[in-house]
Amino acid sequence: MKNPLGGCNSTVCPTSTSQVSSAETDEVSDNFMQVIDLIFNCCLTQICSLFAFCGTAVNIAVLSSYDLSRDSSAILLLAMSLADLIFCFTLPFRRCQCLVGAMMGPAQGMTVATLMTESLFVFNRLFYCISITLVGLIASERFVAVFWPFQAQCILSPRNITSATLIAYACNVMLISPGFYMFTHDWAFFERFNQSVAVLQMSDFYLHNYDTLNFLFTIVYNTGLLGTSMLGTLIFMPAIGIKIWAVNKRRQTLVQNKEFRFDTQLAKVLLIICLVSFTLHGPGIFFDTVAYFIPNFINQSEIYEVYQILVDFSGTLSALANFLVYMTMSGKYKHRYQKLMGEMSSRLGCWSVHHNGFIHCHSY
Repeated sequence: MKNPLGGCNSTVCPTSTSQVSSAETDEVSDNFMQVIDLIFNCCLTQICSLFAFCGTAVNIAVLSSYDLSRDSSAILLLAMSLADLIFCFTLPFRRCQCLVGAMMGPAQGMTVATLMTESLFVFNRLFYCISITLVGLIASERFVAVFWPFQAQCILSPRNITSATLIAYACNVMLISPGFYMFTHDWAFFERFNQSVAVLQMSDFYLHNYDTLNFLFTIVYNTGLLGTSMLGTLIFMPAIGIKIWAVNKRRQTLVQNKEFRFDTQLAKVLLIICLVSFTLHGPGIFFDTVAYFIPNFINQSEIYEVYQILVDFSGTLSALANFLVYMTMSGKYKHRYQKLMGEMSSRLGCWSVHHNGFIHCHSY
């Protein structure tokens, strides 16, 4: 049976490995695809999604304790952590066929995966793309802060950064919104299961606007918006790195006033975050653009299916890496994290004391 999901790209279209049918090609054997599905969809993606979800939840808790009325960088990092959190929460449901199939049977696994993909795929991919867009904003924000420190306090005011963040969210929602009407499902009887299974289908809306929507999702959205974000990151990263090196060499800190300064440590943290994101997401954006111009490659190639699995996995790695970078490189973040954990420990101690019938609460 021909793959009904052809003609899309990884920005808005799911891989057919989570569906009933897949194109029979010679590039990758069925056994290899099963191994890839087992390694990633059953294990690595699920595990990394869990750890990344926990890490981004901690990020949100810690960054929320910052003074957002003064710290513009924290606003961007908080917005990106929120996008990563939603992506990591919904991804395991999209990639649930292997686990559901193991517990309930392959037919039920395929049906559940189809319904989850129909309901969650575009929503999940929206926040993946928002995170990439915000990385470009972070790189731009740091570039301005590093090269124009005396004007940065005005240009990079929390109000301006909040507005830019909301615009980034709005642009992604606007460009991906037709994708919410792309999918439907049908029921097909399979003799090997001796029952009907839900099969993902493209909607009439998508089929009637096939060329227009593919151009929108691949050229305008993937290449235009996300590609521009990655290109800006690629240009700004070396410039920021050179500036940090020059400042450290002079052993000076650029200061505008007592309230604003060029924080080299913060610049290093954000530079590493941009580098990680560019490394994980940049090749995929380029690959999608090239694949758009190769006839039937997206429709029939299992190599493209493997690539889409890796795209999802890279999203979890990026979210997890952000948490690790904060913890290992940012003294301010680590101090806030330890303070937050201490407060939680004290509250748990209070609850334990009251639960056991004591009158007073211990403070640790």
